[in-house]
Amino acid sequence: MKKLTSLLALFALFAGTVHAADYSVQSPDGRLQAVLKSDKEISFSLLYKGKPLFENAKIAMNTDKGSLGDKSELKSVKSVSNDSEIEVPFGIVSKLRDNYNQIDADFGTFKIIFRAYNDAVAYRIVSNLGKEKMKVLSETLDINLPEKTPIIGMLENNTMSSYERLFSRINSSENDKQLLLPVIVKTKEASFAVLESDVNSYPMLRFKVKDGLKSAFVKHPKNLVKASNFMVKHGEFNDFTAQTDATRSFPWRAFVVAENDADFSVNNTVFKLAEPSRLSDISWVTTGTCAWEWWNNWSLENVDFKTGVNEETYIRYIDFAAKYKIPYILFDAGWLVGEDVGKMGSDVHEMAISGKPFLNVKKLIGYAHKKNVKVVLWCLGQSLNLYGEKAIPLMKSWGADGLKIDFFDRDDQTAMDLYYRLAQIAADNKMVIDFHGCAKPAGLNRTFPNVINFEGVLGLEMNKSKRQPATPSHNVDLVMTRMLQGPMDYTPGAINNVKEKYYTHNSDSPASIGTRAHQGALYTLFYAPLQMLCDSPTQYEKYPQFTSFIASTPTIWDDSKPVCAKLGEYVVVARKKGEVWYIAGICAGKEKEIQLDLSKFMPNKSYAIEAMLDSVNADKTPTDAKIGKIDAPKDGKLTVKMAKDGGFVIKLIPLKGFSKFVNQIF
Repeated sequence: MKKLTSLLALFALFAGTVHAADYSVQSPDGRLQAVLKSDKEISFSLLYKGKPLFENAKIAMNTDKGSLGDKSELKSVKSVSNDSEIEVPFGIVSKLRDNYNQIDADFGTFKIIFRAYNDAVAYRIVSNLGKEKMKVLSETLDINLPEKTPIIGMLENNTMSSYERLFSRINSSENDKQLLLPVIVKTKEASFAVLESDVNSYPMLRFKVKDGLKSAFVKHPKNLVKASNFMVKHGEFNDFTAQTDATRSFPWRAFVVAENDADFSVNNTVFKLAEPSRLSDISWVTTGTCAWEWWNNWSLENVDFKTGVNEETYIRYIDFAAKYKIPYILFDAGWLVGEDVGKMGSDVHEMAISGKPFLNVKKLIGYAHKKNVKVVLWCLGQSLNLYGEKAIPLMKSWGADGLKIDFFDRDDQTAMDLYYRLAQIAADNKMVIDFHGCAKPAGLNRTFPNVINFEGVLGLEMNKSKRQPATPSHNVDLVMTRMLQGPMDYTPGAINNVKEKYYTHNSDSPASIGTRAHQGALYTLFYAPLQMLCDSPTQYEKYPQFTSFIASTPTIWDDSKPVCAKLGEYVVVARKKGEVWYIAGICAGKEKEIQLDLSKFMPNKSYAIEAMLDSVNADKTPTDAKIGKIDAPKDGKLTVKMAKDGGFVIKLIPLKGFSKFVNQIF
């Protein structure tokens, strides 16, 4: 039941005011507090258990219609409380409690809304400057930090970015470095992560390090120029950040607070703050695992045809997906012109609307549908920028169920407009989207639930290239950093698993660093409603237990709980689907032993356990995993040992459904 209460007296609910120009809002449990100060400039402080995490962070926005913040007179402050429930159709939980206290500080021509949850504080600027357009010249969020305060984030000095970076460790004194969100700051009292949500027709927030964190944005592009046959890049820039409606709500800036790293591993702040769904009917949106050919280079063994971009190869992949009940298959770069992206010609964008693809896509999609396998078609962001209104209905007419849209590499205002535009066109044609080569998610998946995944991550694709590969420590980080912003298409599932010291780049037969069980655990740890199986069907068929295990792992969940974690070292998370709990963990750099209390997940219930574990020899042979049934401990206490760069998955299955489950999987 929704409870929404407007309070007549501010101080009856929001304690902690300091003097007449200060106003505060507290979380429902009283642990978090934002103190708003309005004098010659507007600033706020963030307190946890009464102690500051930072103080007097300046907020302002400079527009061609005047300043929103500097020398602004506060007219009134109103307060509101909310305790309601949000349905989450494709998330790490199926329902969210939306419980917060809020103040609206009204300055006449604009408001600043502060909202306090039990685990986060967020604010947004709402302008009220008439019906015309305006230019945002700059936006200020300056967070002052003590000298050498530890910071974790993705370094990025270019205006173009696909957010494919490791999470670096720096400090607040390393001036002039630039960071993409999310950013985690480690203070003496607690850690906080800076996130954003509802970034509609506005550039994404970045930070420049200068004795703390200073807001930075990519300016509005004056023009985009050809970077290659398949993508564009920034040319010149305008002298403003955004051109937008003069009366509007700007993106939320959120600060998630955690005493322990594990608390970052399950968080839904971005989803809560995002604009609710614009789609009245999402019954046609489906999720699940997905067979994929590009990462494994269209490789098959023991076939009597030349593998590659041809019908025989795709029929073999479709048959594999059907055999293992994998609901999707992706036709990546190649189906349109017969070549991978680097060899595509200058007419590739026009080919998207020619109706003459290299492959007989309509025939292959028909074959897949007869096997109960849906098809996602890869396409270029620039092709759909130019011809989306024609190309998307054309692909739908062939029977395509979804789109993987690639090579944006931008987070400026025009890029954000394009993401929203394509999401709407795809929804109009009842097609799901997996954005790639893109900015991080910021709530678009709530506004358009057909957008079921985003790359915006240094994932296993990098292990095909000569660039920085995905490492086990990076994989640990991702659960507590990148996933704070939303779903993540990392593309796990490598069969060739090696020790880090033996890793080499191989584009034809790529490998992952770490153990087989480490890869298996990623299917539970990494939130991806459309989750790839990156390796070849013939590789998977050599290991049917592993393949069945990952192919049947849910990609959306009813509940999720943190277990334990330390950034860069290890992470364990529990997720529930129906009556079955999946508890998964990975580690990096050294072996790790975890003590699990299973009674927390199955109180007073009889259950069986199916597990994927590092074998006793996984330290020497990373491909060696132990998969099968293990005895349920009588006292509910289970010790799990992970090899160096290892992992595990434990499934707790109520006994009444166990025999059916075993028959399905084994």
